[in-house]
Amino acid sequence: MLDVTRTDDGDSGATDDSSFGSTENDVHTLTSNTDETTSESTIDTSTFCGNGIVEPGEDCDDASTFCNAACIKSRIVFVTSDPPLQAGAIEGLIGADYECRHRAALMNFPNADRYRAWISSSTVDARDRVEQHIGRYVLVNGLIVAENWDEFASEAHQNPIDVTEQSQTLIVGVWTGTQPDGTRVPAQSHCQDWTTSSALEKAYAGDSSFTDASWTLDQLINPNGCVNAFALYCIEQS
Repeated sequence: MLDVTRTDDGDSGATDDSSFGSTENDVHTLTSNTDETTSESTIDTSTFCGNGIVEPGEDCDDASTFCNAACIKSRIVFVTSDPPLQAGAIEGLIGADYECRHRAALMNFPNADRYRAWISSSTVDARDRVEQHIGRYVLVNGLIVAENWDEFASEAHQNPIDVTEQSQTLIVGVWTGTQPDGTRVPAQSHCQDWTTSSALEKAYAGDSSFTDASWTLDQLINPNGCVNAFALYCIEQS
C-alpha cells in the first residue's frame, strides 16, 4: 500500500494533496501501460507454415496436394500425350526437354519453360538432369506420385504416371533408358543417344501403368527397337 501520510513538521495525519495526486497519476499511467502491453501481446505475429501467408522460405501455404506440410510446392509430372515418338524423333536430350516444355506451354502451365524429360543418354544419368526435389511429385489431376525425391527415384510410387499434360489417362510405353534410381542403363547406346529410329538399334523403356520398377524400366518388354514409338515422362523444375 502506498504511504501518503506526512510525518514531518509534526503534522501527523495531514496529507499532501499534491503528492497524492502525483502518485494517483503514476498508478493510472502504470495501469494504462500494462493494459497496452497486454493488448499487444494478444496479437499473433508469429510466422509458421499453415497460417495462410506465403513467407520467406515457403513456396506455398494453401494446405493442398500441391503444397506439403512444410509449405514446399509440389512439382508436376506427366506422361506426354499422343502422338508418341520414335526414338530418333526425340533428337537427343535437348529435344526431349523441348517436347516437355512445348507440351506444358500449350496447356499454359506455370513454369512451362522449366520442364525436363526423365531420360538418360549413354553418358548422362536422368537423375543428374532433373531437380532432386524435397517436396511432392504430383500428377496434373492432383494425385500424388511421390512425397519426395527419394520416393520418386524408387521402385514404389503411390500412383502411376499415367496422366498426360491434358489430364487424360494414357497407358503407354515410355522412353527412359533409366533405372529406378535415376541412373542410366549401362553399356547401351540408347538409340545412338536418341538420334536414330533404326530397327537395328535398341533402347530401354518404362510403362506408364506401373508403380514398381517397371514405371521406368519395364521388366518384360526391354530392350526395344528404336523404330518403336513411345511417350516421354516430363517433370517440372524449380
